[in-house]
Amino acid sequence: MNSFFHYQENSLFCEEKSIEEIATKVETPFYIYSYSYIIQNIQQLKKAFSRYNPLICYSLKANPNITLCRIIASYGLGADIVSGGELYQALKAGFPSEKIVYSGVGKTPDEIKYALEKNILFFNVESEQELQEIKKIAEKLNKRAKVSIRINPDIDANTHHYITTGKKENKFGIPFPQAEKIYKEASKISGIDTVGIHMHIGSQIKNVEPYLEALQRLKIFIDKLTRKGINLSYLDIGGGFGINYREKEEKFPIEELSEKIAPLVPPGMRLIIEPGRYIVGNAGALITKLIYKKSGKRKEFLIVDAGMNDLIRPSLYGAYHRIIPVKKSLKKYGKKVDIVGPICESTDFFAQNRQFPAIESGELIAILDAGAYGVSMSSNYNGRPRVAEVLVKNDNWWLIKQKESYWNLTQGQIVPTDVNLYHREIMLPASPSSIEFWKMEGAGNDFILLDNRDEIIKKRAELAQKLCQRKKGIGADGLILIERAKQADFFMRIFNPDGSEAEMCGNGARCAARFAYLKKIAGEECTFQTLAGPIKARIKENKVKIKMSDPFDFKKEVK
Repeated sequence: MNSFFHYQENSLFCEEKSIEEIATKVETPFYIYSYSYIIQNIQQLKKAFSRYNPLICYSLKANPNITLCRIIASYGLGADIVSGGELYQALKAGFPSEKIVYSGVGKTPDEIKYALEKNILFFNVESEQELQEIKKIAEKLNKRAKVSIRINPDIDANTHHYITTGKKENKFGIPFPQAEKIYKEASKISGIDTVGIHMHIGSQIKNVEPYLEALQRLKIFIDKLTRKGINLSYLDIGGGFGINYREKEEKFPIEELSEKIAPLVPPGMRLIIEPGRYIVGNAGALITKLIYKKSGKRKEFLIVDAGMNDLIRPSLYGAYHRIIPVKKSLKKYGKKVDIVGPICESTDFFAQNRQFPAIESGELIAILDAGAYGVSMSSNYNGRPRVAEVLVKNDNWWLIKQKESYWNLTQGQIVPTDVNLYHREIMLPASPSSIEFWKMEGAGNDFILLDNRDEIIKKRAELAQKLCQRKKGIGADGLILIERAKQADFFMRIFNPDGSEAEMCGNGARCAARFAYLKKIAGEECTFQTLAGPIKARIKENKVKIKMSDPFDFKKEVK
């Protein structure tokens, strides 16, 4: 427990808002985050490392929710990413590209190209082949790529073996002898600027000794490079700062680390740290509801509506989370309980053999310290839609991600029309029997809107002719299809009732932007492609503003 998740009159609050009250409006299970707790963690990091003027790069893998990321970015932090998707999320959240570092052992050519086009700060290179791939793509784009080499210092971080990343048997980083060779080669490669050195030795680390040991080895190596004329600008020591998951545990001592690394940070090199869990971990909880109580021979099972697909850490790592009833009770079960979910796996549990207060079916339970690696590792396993997310600030709260619907479970799937899908007398439908559509009106014009990103609709013009008929169809001034775009949030295609395709329509564009926002295809600010060129849009509540392409071939006088 902490001051941000606390009881008031025996009811659990997040900041100054009753969780029971929120649960009357948001279906369980759902994640809930404390705005003020996140800010406190950011300020603690800034204060502890202030002597270095560091670049603090939030690790998106911990929790990529765009609202949380926007809050974090607004406090001047950069982003640590490990995929093209995370780069997209980081940019959407407002992290400046010049504050983004890209790690990960398997960067694809398309991801490298995307990062170069967006002018990120640098890549943390993890292999010689990756460096050559970056060089090749940078040359094609006529760009210079800034890189840092990730070192594997062969240090045991004394954490769970699934999340240790700095030992020689791990896939991450490059050993010192090989790294020296790569630094020498990189310094001679045109199109490559070697600007830094990087390490990341693990996650959920609880003491400073592994960092100090690794940094001592890095310091010797950096001095060696300097003597050979290779001068670096950035020292990226990664993240992995642990949090307290148990009542009497302490968070990672960031002040102690800051003080003790001072002799190990070379003058002239800017320090980078990559915290994720430390910022959001304790600031979030998973709220779930007790469905049934089931008596076993030796214990009680409390079956809740959240499952391992929503929070996999206990199943994957055997991780411990503090779990408390939302309505406080002083009673305890006579037997120890297992708190389990509805998933068809024996590993679907949140707690085992734990004393827990007596509660009844329908009551709420809070699984604390779930702000990191909860929603980011969630899945649709067992056909379960991903849950909603809520943000609380003081006594205000907002829904920052809607719960998925059953429709989302099949979104993106395509049944090919030319596949022979039958066995004996049983015939399966070759295409969806129904397609979800929306009807929207903009300044007097009405439109039918469909999400066609999976190209289920092939005969677009024919469909427009059928649907737009006022007496025989749905009736509309046009059919708008939202389709995929390579360099925009989506591509708007608009068809007139006669089947002809229009280049652009301002009222239709407003409807398209709001449709994409409501369907979570794009955010409040988006850019979409049309046959007339790119359009920018901004959505605020029920109002949509668009910036259309500049007029051309404009004549002031017409005779």
